[in-house]
Amino acid sequence: MRPVLHFRQTLCGILASLMTTCAFSAQKAPEHDLKAAYIYNFIQFTEWPEDGLKSSTLNVCASAGTVLYVALQAIVGKTSHNRTIALKSLQTTPATDCNVLIAEKSDRELYSQIRPKIANLPILTISDDAELTTGDFMITIAILNERIRFVINSTRALEVKMVFSSRLLRLAAKVL
Repeated sequence: MRPVLHFRQTLCGILASLMTTCAFSAQKAPEHDLKAAYIYNFIQFTEWPEDGLKSSTLNVCASAGTVLYVALQAIVGKTSHNRTIALKSLQTTPATDCNVLIAEKSDRELYSQIRPKIANLPILTISDDAELTTGDFMITIAILNERIRFVINSTRALEVKMVFSSRLLRLAAKVL
C-alpha cells in the first residue's frame, strides 16, 4: 500500500468515526474535533530521537478549559510509538514533561514563558495561532476555504532531532 494512501485512509477512518457521531444531529464535525484528529495523526507520523520519549506515556499538553482540550479527550488512551497518550494541562504540567505541546490564541502569554524552557527539547509543538508562528512551532494548523490545512517547519524539528514522515510532509500545504 502506498504510504500517502495509508495516511489518508487512517485519517479518513478517524474523521469518519467523528462524523458518524455528528451525522445524527445533521451537522458536520466541529472544527476542534477535526483538529484533534489531525493532531493524533501528526503524532503518529512524527519520529522522536531515541531518548526523546522517556516514559510509558506520551504526554499531550494543551490549555485546560478550551474547546480543543475537550476534543483532545478523544485521543486519550490511544497508543502511539508504543506509548499510551495522556492529556495534560499546560497550566499545571511542567512544559518539559510534554511530548506534544499545543498552543492556541489564548496561550500567547503562557507560551512566551514556556518557550525558553523547551527551545532545545524534542517536543512536537503545534499551534493554530498565526501570531505565535514565528518559527517556534513545528506544525501550524489553519482553516482555509473551510478546510484544515497545515504548514510544517521541518527545519525547526530537525534542530531538536525530530523527523516527520514523508507521508505527512506530502500532505502539508507548505514545508519549511
